[in-house]
Formats: sequence, C-alpha cells, structure tokens
Amino acid sequence: YYRYDYPRRRRAAAALGALVQTSLQANPQQAQDLYAKFAASLDPEAAATADNKGVARSVAATLTENDPQQAIVWAGSLPPGGAQNEAYAGIAEKWAGYDPATASEWVGSLPAGEGRDLAADKLVASIARDDPDSAWAWATSIGDAAKRREAAARVLQAWKGYGKIDQARTALAAAGFSADDVKELSRKLE
Repeated sequence: YYRYDYPRRRRAAAALGALVQTSLQANPQQAQDLYAKFAASLDPEAAATADNKGVARSVAATLTENDPQQAIVWAGSLPPGGAQNEAYAGIAEKWAGYDPATASEWVGSLPAGEGRDLAADKLVASIARDDPDSAWAWATSIGDAAKRREAAARVLQAWKGYGKIDQARTALAAAGFSADDVKELSRKLE
C-alpha cells in the first residue's frame, strides 16, 4: 500500500503547486495561503524537491513585484531550508531588476548561508552587465565556492565586454581564489 500512496501524494502535491502558481497573478494573498497548504502536504523528501523550491521562488518573486516587504515577511515565515532559500533568491532576482540598490541592502542584511548565497548570486546575475564593479563585490562575498566561481565568471565576462580586461585580471588576482580557480576563470577573459 505505501508504494502506491507515494506517487498519489506526489501528484497531489504537484497539482496543488500548479494551483499556487496559477493563482499568483490574480490573488497573491490566496497564493500565500495555498502555498501554506501545499507545503504542509509535503513529506520531508517532497519538500526537498525542486518543484517545491520553485513554487516558493515564484510566490516570493510575484509578491516582490507589488510589495518587497510583504515578500520578505512571507519568506521569513517559511521554515529554514530549501524553500526559504529559494524564496530569498526569488526576491533578490525580481527586486534587483527594478531597484538594485535597495535589493543589495536587503541581501547584505541576510545571515551568511545558502539563502544569502542564492540571493547574492541572483543579484550578481541582475547587475553584472550594468555595474560589474558592484557585482564583483557581491560575487566574491558568496560563501559556497562553486557558486562564487560561477558568479565571478559572469562578472569577468561583463568586464571583458567593457574592454576592462586588466581591471578584471587585477580583481581576480586579489580575490583569494585558488590557483586552479584563477586559471579556470582567466579563460573567461581570453
């Protein structure tokens, strides 16, 4: 019986997740309530899935369009972990698109950890083309080594696009990356 219950629960959770996504534009408050029901229906394994995290990111991003503070409060009400981290990323991604300075202040207020790293990565992705200097500071502040390298690579490419290869090389040399990382990232400037 248990083997057959899991797929049914997973389908039900996926359907509720789709309902949350659909209601976002029409009624953000209802979407928050539906997400609470959706999240409560998940077992720990399902809560860790990309589907759940994606729904949390979408809710947060949509709330941010209308009221970033409401989105912050909502994301803060989520249990620490994957969904909350993705909600932080959704807020940063959406907010940086129309108010990067305030989004930067907010990301700077987040405690170190995966949520801040994901939010900083989204901030870097949003601002690298227009403000590579600030994006570099954010990229090198990311705690997770792999995410830091990926974010740094985006900024190096932005600097390259502006013809600021010497500045990029100087920043890369001073950033504290390992010799292997510096070698790999230097290829982005060729």
